[in-house]
Amino acid sequence: MALIGGFIGYGTFSSVADEMAVKLKPVYDTPDTHIEDNIGVIENYDDLEEALTDFEDITGICPVIYTVYNEDWQDGYADLESYAFSAYVDNYEDEQHFVIVYSIPEDQAEDFISGDLEVPDFSWEAIQGDETDPILTKGMFRHFSKVFHNNLEDGVRPGQAFQEAFEVITRNADETLNLKSPMSVISMVLKCMPFIAVVGFFALAFFLVIRTFIRDKDVEYEEVPIDLEAERASLTGAVASAEQTETVRKIGKIAAPIIMVVSVLFLVPFIFVGILILIAGIGMLSTNGPEAGFMIVFGIVWTLISGGFMAGAIVAAHKLKKKAGDQDDDDYRPSSKYDDDDWDGRRFDDYE
Repeated sequence: MALIGGFIGYGTFSSVADEMAVKLKPVYDTPDTHIEDNIGVIENYDDLEEALTDFEDITGICPVIYTVYNEDWQDGYADLESYAFSAYVDNYEDEQHFVIVYSIPEDQAEDFISGDLEVPDFSWEAIQGDETDPILTKGMFRHFSKVFHNNLEDGVRPGQAFQEAFEVITRNADETLNLKSPMSVISMVLKCMPFIAVVGFFALAFFLVIRTFIRDKDVEYEEVPIDLEAERASLTGAVASAEQTETVRKIGKIAAPIIMVVSVLFLVPFIFVGILILIAGIGMLSTNGPEAGFMIVFGIVWTLISGGFMAGAIVAAHKLKKKAGDQDDDDYRPSSKYDDDDWDGRRFDDYE
């Protein structure tokens, strides 16, 4: 159980830590512009540049937009995706960029720019660096894609379509990166649900086992003879009752230390994980204030919860052991009303 607890705890928190959405620390040089409009289809250049800059400021991800003709890539690449990938790796060595390439046929460009053609035969592809994944998730990218693509199909100009799509995901990213926001809290809870479920299962199992043993120890057994004719059967019942009680007491003595040891072995790894999270949060204080504060609070709460489970199990096991030790044979003697000499005489005369 200790190994299971340790592996589950480590795996869950490693996964959460790896996937936690935290603003990137840029390792790239901020570009003078995020737009390379090679075919002249961006009409809202300043507004789009502002939207892209806001996205970069909030996420740390550097977005770059390229506009090209189909003929620019069709001769040298299998498809637009290959061209977009090449545009990324040829220009950027980091994994913190979000590159989008918009393409139309060259023979449609003039009519499209003049307004005579509302919707050209457009295509587009996007490539994102690996470090952007915790922020620019599949769900967020689908949202971006839906807004952008639907706008293009509805005849919205490319620059305006880009601007609206980036404004939407910038708001989403801001909520995700804000650790105080409901979305961030819900996301963290959902990621921890497998671990919480496992801990809850074992905690409930420990509680039920301990409660069962304590309940059994509180049961009192007493011989109640019905009449003299049934005396032999009554004596047999008293012996059986005493044996059952003695069995329960022995089980209690054995179970108490087992419960104590298993509780410690199972919960110590969880406490250790909480301490590691706390230490990691303290180590992040100088570089990542809000995230460090969250890690510290989470580590403290997690350690206290795990420690509380362990303390409760130890206390319950100690009480169980004490109950078993305090019992002696006098607790299981027949009722005192049968101890007088006259009754004993009457009891055995009939069987002489």
